[in-house]
Formats: sequence, structure tokens, C-alpha cells
Amino acid sequence: MKKKMLYMSHVDWNWIKQRPHFLAEGLGEHFDVSVVYAFQNRNRKKLQKRSFEGQDVSPIFSIPFAGRTGITRALNERLLRFQFRRQMKRVKPAYIYLTYPTQESLVPKEFSGTVIYDCMDDHVAMAPEGRKALLREAEARMVKRADIVLVSSENLCNVLLSRYGEEYGAKMNLVRNGYSGEILSVEPKSGKVGEEFVISYIGTVGPWFNFDFVLRSLAEFPNLRYKIIGPVETQIPSAERLDFVGTVEHHKLYDAIQDADCLTMPFVVNDIIVSVDPVKLYEYINYNMNILVVSYPEIARFDPFVFFYDSYESFAAQIKGMMQDNTVKYSNEERVRFLGENGWDSRVSAIVSLLEER
Repeated sequence: MKKKMLYMSHVDWNWIKQRPHFLAEGLGEHFDVSVVYAFQNRNRKKLQKRSFEGQDVSPIFSIPFAGRTGITRALNERLLRFQFRRQMKRVKPAYIYLTYPTQESLVPKEFSGTVIYDCMDDHVAMAPEGRKALLREAEARMVKRADIVLVSSENLCNVLLSRYGEEYGAKMNLVRNGYSGEILSVEPKSGKVGEEFVISYIGTVGPWFNFDFVLRSLAEFPNLRYKIIGPVETQIPSAERLDFVGTVEHHKLYDAIQDADCLTMPFVVNDIIVSVDPVKLYEYINYNMNILVVSYPEIARFDPFVFFYDSYESFAAQIKGMMQDNTVKYSNEERVRFLGENGWDSRVSAIVSLLEER
């Protein structure tokens, strides 16, 4: 009989598919996984309908804008704790898998099973100024309470140890992000010189998106077009040849970028980005296209597969170079080998091994 795991995702189950979804699905092959997720009570039209075959998935509701006052925050925490512990009573888990710092307060102190904290982003750096201190205190308790801490990048591990103490180093385990598991059988994409050149981005559009470089390049290259696929969570500019498609279901993404000549990750490098191991890079490689990416140390290992830039001048130079010769940088054999070594199933296997060692 499989051991039971209660998996708490801070991402709405119907939001754009990312690390919590992939790992929950993969762990479901090894454990009896019950997923509870933070219900996204805004932008419902942007969500996707997603099933979790063979497992149960339940939303946990919170009070809208609960963080604005101490009273509503306290009431909301009681509501969340009640819902989570009701799920615990129903599931009776041996493992509790948490994905966000404040979730630590939901777990009863008397719980004797294994607590896993999956730190996939620098949540403190991402928080608004008014919430940073609160979130840092919560994450300090989480790191102390967890039996196993997973980190998605080396920089994130260093950040946690510098904040909360080197003594927690033995708990830290690097489990990077991965790709969706299916290696596509696709021919490399090469553009035609002189025709419209389409650069596509897949993922959430947030404050870290470098619209400055995008707009400057549109002005510089009259035959350049951008196609942005994913939910928008920041103010976006209006410009000719800058198209926003919205959210596309994961299994339809390749069809959505059939007209693209290049894929990009045009981020502003800040305290948030330097700790990110981008899921999209693994998936971009799977699509067998050239890739244009901002350079930072955590993703240096992707060098065989991407064109890096570190300034607008190098960004524009890489675009100009691909417009003249868009031969894919990597071979199909290199692509298949890399994806075979970095699928989500390999990340799941690493987590299962950690739990079996306890």
C-alpha cells in the first residue's frame, strides 16, 4: 500500500502548469497523493480546466484581501488552518508537502510525519515591501520545522542559508526544475531571411519582463514581431507587432508557437530572477528552436542551447544574427540527451529517494 501524502500547492490547480503540478502528478506514481491548493479567486477566466487522474484535488479558500488588516489576517489564518486540518483528518498523511512559507502555520505541532518544504522561488524577494518581514519570519519557521528542504536552484540554497543559518545546510537538497516528460518529435525551426521574424515568449508576464528591450527592438527591426503567450500580471504597453495571446493549455503550446522563429526569456535580472531555474528553458529546448535568454550565473549551464545577452546591444545583435542565419544552435541528439536527463520524472525520483532514505 502506498504511503499517503498531503500536497499543499500555493498555485491554483487550474493556473498555468508549473513545478507544483508536475511534481504532484509525478509523486502520485509513488505515493497516495491528495492535493489541496490555494483557490485563485481572481482572473478565473484565465484559468484552465485540469484533472488529476487517479487522485483527489481540493481547493482551500481564503478571505479576499485578508492581508490588509491584522484582524482579517488572523481570521483568514484560522479559516485556512480549519480547512487544512480537516483535510489532514481525512487523508491521515505520512508526508506533508508544502510550497509556500506561510503554510507552516497550518501544520499541527503534534504532527509526527515528515514535513517537506519545496522552496521554488525567493518568496521574500517577490513579496511587496509591507509583507517582506512577515514572510521572512514565516520562512524562518518553515526552514526550522521542515525535515527536508528542497530548493530549485543553487542560488536559492545560498539565500536561505545566509538568511536563516548555515546549520540548516544538511536539510537542503537541490532539485532543479525540469521539462514535461514527453520529448517531441519535431524538426528544427529555421527562419527565412527577409521575411517577418517572430519571437515568442511562453509564461507569466510580470514586473520582471523587460518591455524596454522588446519595444526598442521593435523600433529597430521593422520585420520583427513578438508573440506573448501566458497570463499577464503587470501593466503592458501597446505597440504594433506586440501580440498578447493569453493563456494556452499546456498540451497546445507547441501548436501555438508554430509561427515562431525564436523563443525568448526577456527578463530584468534582479534579486528574484537570479534564484530562478526557469521551467520554460527546458520546454523551449524541447521545441527545437533557437532561444534568446538574458544571462545570469544560475543558467550558465544552458550555454550549449541558448544565445545569451547581457545588454540591449547584445540583445539586438543576437536578433540580427538569427535574422541572417537562424540555424538551430544545438543538434537534435544533444536536445534528446539533455531532455532525457532533465525530465520531471528524474526530479520526482530524486525526491522519492530522499524520502526513502529517512
